[in-house]
Amino acid sequence: MENRHPGGSSKPPITADAVRHAADALGLGETITRRELRSAYRTLAARHHPDRHALEERADAAERFKEIQSAYRLLQELMENYRYSLRPEDIRRDQEGPIEDYKRRFGGDIWPDQ
Repeated sequence: MENRHPGGSSKPPITADAVRHAADALGLGETITRRELRSAYRTLAARHHPDRHALEERADAAERFKEIQSAYRLLQELMENYRYSLRPEDIRRDQEGPIEDYKRRFGGDIWPDQ
């Protein structure tokens, strides 16, 4: 994966730790779709919006809301700038899965009979 920013921006690259923290903040697993990202964001943003809380709880809700927004923006940016391979062999590998890819490339099973 190549993290490039449009127009050669000097923004620092997105780190794996930042991505994991953002995914955790939104309650997401290791693999997601754009639809799942958007759904998690909307659910949490509605739940933690400061206007939905009593005055004494608004400061905490505002902090959580900012964290949710920041996590969403980071993951959205990552997905927007991700470079997808359109090479037939990469598409086939992604559709086959790792075990089938290994068999096709190297022949035989990953775990031969003992």
